[in-house]
Amino acid sequence: MEPIRRGYLRVVAAMLLPAAAALQAQVAQKPLTSVAAVRELSAAAAARALPVDLTGVVTYSNPAEGDLFIQEGNGWIYVQPDKKYAIAPGSVVEVKGRTGASYNTQIVATSIAVTGQAPLPRPAFLSYEEAVKRSNDCRYVTLQGIVRAASYQTTAGSSLYLLRLEDGDKMVDVVVADYPGFSPDGLLDSTVRVTGALGGTYDVTNDRILGLRMNVSSSSAIQVLHAGGAAAAAHELIPLGALLKSNEVLKVGHRVFTSGIVTLYDPGEKLVIQDGDSSLLVETRQMDPVSIGQRVEVTGFVTAGDGVTGLDLGQFSILPGGMSITPQAITFADAMTGLDDNKLVSIEGEVISQTRESHLDTINLRSGNSVFPIIYRKRVGDADPFPTLPLGTRIRATGVCMVHVRGFWGAVESFQVQVRSPRDIAVAAKASWWTLGHLFVATSAILGFALLALAWGLRMRWRLLQKEQQLRLKSEQEAMRLSTLARMEQQRSHILELINSFQQLPTVLTAIQAYADEMWPQRRGYTHVLRNRRLELVTCAHLPPEAIARLEHVNPSESEEACAEAVRSHGLVGPNPSRNVWSRPILSSRGEILGTMTFEGGEGEPLPLNMKAFEFGCNLAAIAIDNRRLYEDVVYRSEHDQLTGLANRGLVHRKLEEALTEAHAKQSHAALLYLDLDDFKNINDSYTHRVGDACLIEVAQRFRTCLRESDTLGRIGGDEFIAVLTDLGDAGMARSIAERLVHAMDEPFIIEGHTIRAAVSIGLAFYPSSSSSAVGIMQFADHAMYAAKRAGGNRVSYSEPELVPGGARESWV
Repeated sequence: MEPIRRGYLRVVAAMLLPAAAALQAQVAQKPLTSVAAVRELSAAAAARALPVDLTGVVTYSNPAEGDLFIQEGNGWIYVQPDKKYAIAPGSVVEVKGRTGASYNTQIVATSIAVTGQAPLPRPAFLSYEEAVKRSNDCRYVTLQGIVRAASYQTTAGSSLYLLRLEDGDKMVDVVVADYPGFSPDGLLDSTVRVTGALGGTYDVTNDRILGLRMNVSSSSAIQVLHAGGAAAAAHELIPLGALLKSNEVLKVGHRVFTSGIVTLYDPGEKLVIQDGDSSLLVETRQMDPVSIGQRVEVTGFVTAGDGVTGLDLGQFSILPGGMSITPQAITFADAMTGLDDNKLVSIEGEVISQTRESHLDTINLRSGNSVFPIIYRKRVGDADPFPTLPLGTRIRATGVCMVHVRGFWGAVESFQVQVRSPRDIAVAAKASWWTLGHLFVATSAILGFALLALAWGLRMRWRLLQKEQQLRLKSEQEAMRLSTLARMEQQRSHILELINSFQQLPTVLTAIQAYADEMWPQRRGYTHVLRNRRLELVTCAHLPPEAIARLEHVNPSESEEACAEAVRSHGLVGPNPSRNVWSRPILSSRGEILGTMTFEGGEGEPLPLNMKAFEFGCNLAAIAIDNRRLYEDVVYRSEHDQLTGLANRGLVHRKLEEALTEAHAKQSHAALLYLDLDDFKNINDSYTHRVGDACLIEVAQRFRTCLRESDTLGRIGGDEFIAVLTDLGDAGMARSIAERLVHAMDEPFIIEGHTIRAAVSIGLAFYPSSSSSAVGIMQFADHAMYAAKRAGGNRVSYSEPELVPGGARESWV
C-alpha cells in the first residue's frame, strides 16, 4: 500500500504545482498601491521592476531637472518622470510605473496624472543625524543651520540657487528654484530653517546616505532665525599677503575677507587670485562671469590642506580696476620646490604626448629627464581649443602652477600647470626632423609593455580555465608553463628584432604567423597583405603550392571575412562542413585595412585565449607592415625626384656603377645619355613655372616610353636628364635609342590650353670605348651634350667620331 500511496501523492502534486506557480505569478504582477509598500521592498525585490499604481501629494517638483518627490501619509518617495511635467507642489497625482532598479526609494514613472489639490504635509523637524537615516530619505522635512555659501547656477537649462548649510560639523546642500526677487547674498552666515524634500547621495553597496541635499520649491520655505548679513557688511578687507602671514589662517571656522587679481577661474569649482608674490586657491560653487585680470573681493573659510593655505566655501564679487599679472618664468626644478604653488608662471618643455577628453585636455611635456602635464579644463561638449602639436615640439605654457604634496612633511610629489585659453600655449621651437625616431623608440617601448601585459593576462586566464587540471598535475604543468613562456619571450624578441632591423616583409610575417600558430594549436593560418588594392597571400605554413595557385585575389572592402570566404570557396578547407574559418582584418593605427589574418580549424567556437592571440598577431602584423611602408617610403624619397618620380642623381650614379660592373663581368657594353632641353627657360618665362613643371612631367613620360625596361632614366637638375643603358650589343643600339629620344620631342605639348614645342640636346658616351670609369663616362657625355648645344640643339652628339654614322643631326666633340 505504501508504494501506491506515494505514487498517488506524486500525481496530485504534479497536477497542483502548475496551478500554484500561475497563482504566484498572478500575485507577483499585482501593482503596489502605496508608498509604504514600495519602501518595504528589499533592494533585490525593487530591482525586479515591479508594477506600481499609487497616489500622493507632490512636495517638490522641478521639470527642468526631472525631479519629483511625493508623500502619502507616512510614506515618501522619489519619482523619475518619463517626460517633463509642470506640476506645482501641493498637487495630488496618480503615478503609474515600475520600482527602481537600484533601491526602494525610487519609482520610474510611465504616466503621471494630476487628480486634485491638497495641503502640503506637515514637515518633520530633524537634526542632521536623523536626516541621514535611510528611513527619512525623500521625506518632507525642516532642517536648521548656518548659511556658509550661496551661489546662482544654471544647469540643464534651469536657473537654481545653491546654498550650503552648516549643521555642526556637517554640510547640507540646499537647492532653491529660481523665483523672482530672491537674492541669497544677504543670507550669508545667517541661521535659517529650510523646509523641503530631503534627498542625497546614496551608497548602494553599503545601503547608506553619504551626503544630504534639500530640494526647496520656493524661497518662502527659508526662514531666517538670526541674520548674519550685517556682520558681513562690516567686514575688514585684509590684503592677501598680510592674510597669509597673519594668525587669521590658524582660526578654524573663521570667515575672512581679502582681494586679488583673478589668474584662473573654473566656474562652479575654483578661483585663483594673486596679489604681488602672494596667491590663494578659493574653492567656490559660484558661476558668475568673471574675466582673467579682474580684481575681485573674496570671502570664505581658511583651510590648510597639504600645508597650503586656501579658502573653502568661497564667495566673490568684482571690484573696480584690474591689471594683467606678468607670469614668472620658472623651470621644473623651481616648480618642485613648491614655492610657486597657485602662482601664475611660464614654463617650457617638449611635447611627448597629448590626450583629448570630454572635460579635460592634457599635454605632457618633458624637461630634461622629467615629465609634467599642462591641462586645460573644459565643459562637456566643448570643442578642443588646442591644435594637435607634433611630438617633439617645444612649447612655452603660461598658467597657474598647482603643486601636489604628500606625507606629514609636505614633500612635493608632482605639479601641473593649468592654462586658461589657447593663447597660453606658444610654440618656442618646432619639432626637429628626428622626432619620428623618438616616436618609434617610444612606440617600441609601449609595445613591449603591452606584449608583457598581454602575455601575463593570457597566462592568468589560462590558469583559471585549467584550475582543476593544474591541481592534479601542478608540478608537470608548471614546468611546461615556464618553458612556454621562455619560448614565447624568445619569439617575441625575435619578431621585434626583425621589425626594428627592417627585414623583408614576408620574413617578418612568417615569424608572426608562426607565433600565432603556436598560440592557437591545431589550427592552420594564412596571412594576406593588400597590394595594388588586392589581397595577396604572403605566408602560409600548411598550404601546398597547388592550393596557393587556386587562391584568387579578393577585395577586403567587400567584407571583413574576405579571406575566409576565399578559403571556403576554393576548397582549401575540404568538403567537411564541420571545418570553420575565422578571419580578422589587419588595421593600421588610422583604421586603414592593410591585409587579413585567417585561421581554419575544427568544430566549435575558439576559446577567448585563442582569439586574443589572433588579435595580437594582427596587431604585430600591422606594426610590421606600417614599419616596412615607412622604410620603403623613406628609401624611395631619398632616391627619386619629387616632381617627375624619376631617379635622382644619387640613384643614377649607383645604377651607372652597377651597369659598368655588369658590363665588365659579361664582357658586354653600356652607354650613358646626357639630355638637356633646348631653351627651356623661355617656357618658364612665357607660361609660368607651373606650366614648366607640368611640361617636365610630360617630357619624363615621353622619355620613359623610348627606353627599355632594363634602362634607368633620371632627372639631375631643372631640365637635365640622364639615361643609363645596359646590356648593349653594340653602339648602334645606343644610337637608335638616342634618336628615339630626340624624335619624342617632335610632337608639341598641350598644357593648360597652351601649345608648347620643345627640343632636346643629347650627349652619348659608350663603355668601354669612351671610358672605363663612371666619372669618365659622365664627363664625356656632358661634353658631347654641350657640343650638340653648340651645333644648334635638337640632335645627338657623340663622345667619339668613330661612333657617328652618316647624317645631318649628329655631331661630335
